[in-house]
Amino acid sequence: MAEVNRTEYSARNAAVGMAAKVLCILFGYATRIVFVRMFASDLVGVNGLLHNALFAFALPMLGIDTALVYAMYAPVSRGDVPRQQALLRLYRRVYLVFAAGIAAAGAALYPFLPMLIGRSVEGLGGIYALFLAAVVCSYLWAAPGLVFLVYQRNYVNEILIAVGLLAQNVLQIAVLLLTRNYYLFLAMNGACTLARNLWISRKCRREYPMLFPAEAPRLPKADRQGILRDIRAMLVHKIGMVIINSTDNLILTAMFSLTAVARYANYYLILGSAEEVLHRGIAGITASVGNVGVTEDSAFVGRIFRVSVFAAFWVYATAVSVLFAVLRGFIALSFGADYVLPQSLTAVICLNLYLNGIRNATLVFRDALGLFRYDRWKTVVEALVNLGVSILLARWLGMVGVFLGTTVSIVLISIWVEPLILYKKYLKTPVLPYFTRFLAYLVSAVAAAALTWFLCRSMPEGALGLLLSLPICLTAPTALLLLLWHRSEEFRVLWGIALPYLKRPVTRLRGGAAKDGEEAGRDG
Repeated sequence: MAEVNRTEYSARNAAVGMAAKVLCILFGYATRIVFVRMFASDLVGVNGLLHNALFAFALPMLGIDTALVYAMYAPVSRGDVPRQQALLRLYRRVYLVFAAGIAAAGAALYPFLPMLIGRSVEGLGGIYALFLAAVVCSYLWAAPGLVFLVYQRNYVNEILIAVGLLAQNVLQIAVLLLTRNYYLFLAMNGACTLARNLWISRKCRREYPMLFPAEAPRLPKADRQGILRDIRAMLVHKIGMVIINSTDNLILTAMFSLTAVARYANYYLILGSAEEVLHRGIAGITASVGNVGVTEDSAFVGRIFRVSVFAAFWVYATAVSVLFAVLRGFIALSFGADYVLPQSLTAVICLNLYLNGIRNATLVFRDALGLFRYDRWKTVVEALVNLGVSILLARWLGMVGVFLGTTVSIVLISIWVEPLILYKKYLKTPVLPYFTRFLAYLVSAVAAAALTWFLCRSMPEGALGLLLSLPICLTAPTALLLLLWHRSEEFRVLWGIALPYLKRPVTRLRGGAAKDGEEAGRDG
């Protein structure tokens, strides 16, 4: 029965997370269109630069919640309420410390902004302060939300976050249309983030009152030190990722222009949004993996991992195939032809999306099983390689070189270090079969993207072309992947998991029809 519950929770978390994110993206996309068409490209570029640089330090991105949630899996599985109370007490304090630290670090960074941006921007101090305030607000009253995650009910968080973000986007669009006030537009971000955290906190306290006593017990000192050690390890990972994600925009600003940043920001909006939706699907299994890690053996975990990697491959290969085929046309239709980038750059960005996506399954297992300490310096090395190679290639290849630097850093470091740690420290089996399958997946993904692009390239420009490309995008990559992988064990397992969910609507319809027939018979 427990296994059924884990599957149900994973499916619900993944499905709700993806659906909620799609809604948020649609509203965020509408907000972006209004914003881009109202303000000059330089301001659009500054907005994209600060958003990518600062919001990488927001709570959902920084990842300290991963280390905190890991410590709660065991007490939740044992029903140890006092220890859960003590952990939540510690977590509230940790979040406050981080909020204060980020506010102080952000203030210290302010004098260097003109040098990073490369030019003076009117009102930069106020813009920066509002961005920083929104990041700090993400930490306030945020700890209770971890309870839904560790109890495998993260879909509750996702629904509340989605409703809050939808309200925020509606308010921001209204502000833009009614006042054209950029500062008020930014202020809505922090205010809505704070309100959303308070809402989630209140609901969590109402549903799990036993975890929030008037006076919670304290953790023993040794336990606190262990958790803080895990937080430091995760911070090293995430700070390295912040550097990787921020350097592309900084290099574009320094070596090209704010206009280049503005053009890339639109691509980042679409690709980043797609990545967030797909990541919700993979991350939906995190709590279940953590639960399995404390209740099952490593062989069972290994089988789940292989199926998860296959699922990530299938989802990201399909998504990248669609994006590579239609992204340039979609950007031109939405933001104008001036914001379209070369197809070669689109190819590199899509490749990076796929590589990072296929890594997500490994990272989910690494984090849920508490293995993030072993490769904590890997991300820092990756960030340095990314920075150096991106600058070097940008001099030779232009904007494409900036993103190829990211590709090189992923291939040289992350792709092999992360699974190596998982196999060596936990699964205790040879890692070579994983790499063999990884290469086969990569070739299949490239073939699917090339096929979809080839079939769509003759379509006319504009909305008609995108509409005509839709059936091709929905069928071509799926058909090719089915042809290549339908006989694999991983596909059979996934199909066995998915089939009951696919049958449910049919069963309900048949049940409804049968019921109607019975009632008609009785009436007759």
